[in-house]
Amino acid sequence: IVEYTVGTDMTKLPPVSDNNLINGRNNFDCSTLPKGSNLTCTPNAGFSKFMFQKGKSHRLRLVNTGADGVQKFSIDGHNLTIIAQDMVPVKPYNVSVVTLGVAQRTDVVVYMSDEEWDAIWMRAEIFGGVTCGGSSAGLALAAIYFDNATETASTIPTTTSEVEPTGCANDHIGLAEPEYSILPSNPTFTEYLAITLTLNETGHFEWQINGQTFRANFNYPLLQLASQGNTSYPNDPEWNVYNYGQNQSMRYVIQNETPFTHPFHIHGHNMYILDEGPGPWNGTYDMVNRYNPSRRDTQIIQGFGYLVMQIEADNPGVWPFHCHGTLPLENWSNITDMIIVAWHLSGGLSINIMSRPSDIPSIPDIMPQTCNDWDDYSAANVVHQIDAGS
Repeated sequence: IVEYTVGTDMTKLPPVSDNNLINGRNNFDCSTLPKGSNLTCTPNAGFSKFMFQKGKSHRLRLVNTGADGVQKFSIDGHNLTIIAQDMVPVKPYNVSVVTLGVAQRTDVVVYMSDEEWDAIWMRAEIFGGVTCGGSSAGLALAAIYFDNATETASTIPTTTSEVEPTGCANDHIGLAEPEYSILPSNPTFTEYLAITLTLNETGHFEWQINGQTFRANFNYPLLQLASQGNTSYPNDPEWNVYNYGQNQSMRYVIQNETPFTHPFHIHGHNMYILDEGPGPWNGTYDMVNRYNPSRRDTQIIQGFGYLVMQIEADNPGVWPFHCHGTLPLENWSNITDMIIVAWHLSGGLSINIMSRPSDIPSIPDIMPQTCNDWDDYSAANVVHQIDAGS
């Protein structure tokens, strides 16, 4: 599938998922499989089931583990109290639907009062739309049973949802105030990043940040190079390394120049989410919750929108900052009239943030041996690297 998504065969695009699942289960209409398909399919294989208690509060840990699409999670007839995002506890606030970009995590508490039903539906919906991603069967259902109810014809949920999922953006960042307050430092460096999509000379579409796509070289692990004092790579711009030396805090202004939604994830840190929104950044730092901004490691950047975030250089290393998204779009401008692009990270939408390289510790001996073994293998075998190497 990855090879198709970074290829030029338009008949293979987009790789739309067949179904949406909760805990690995959902019903499926096998008649919708392509004619002549040799896939094994069990029609109406059943839903995931959960046993809740009336009069009790239940904590749910939600994660979007998919490769495509913004999930909208809800429980019929109930509000959800968000208490953590990406493992950062937040001051509780109520929503009717939880928005989850790819790889985002949200902890919620739901209180079950003296319910009038024996069973209700839990829902996760990839509702589609131009920039939010989609699925051939975007609605996943799971059954919540109460007390001693069991699955019978009379207890199959019949509840309906009043939630109308719209838009791909996360909740307003002013709602997600961390329980433990941390004041961002004054940044010692500010970086401006522009996300673009372009057609290269080989006829492949590639994602770029500041005009450069990412492509890894498995024979030159960046962390190992940096730990050995090799921190400059002028002949390898495709590694997309941003070396910030001994700067203590870096602020990033990221402008999305495409209509795609991008759930951007950073390794090794939590980001301060200072500002985000649709349209171009206005050039001013209108920080939300200036003294205790939202912190998380994955944040959705809206189509044609912007994100202002900041990290503290408190974890020396070489850390990927990349899109987790695989969100397709048809007929965008004159560059994509013929294509639907997916798998953004595979297409090169990533940079590597090098922070405090002189403080990077040495690599344990077992890892260089692994690299030596790889060098021996790749010297004798052609490695078919089908994408950016992510």
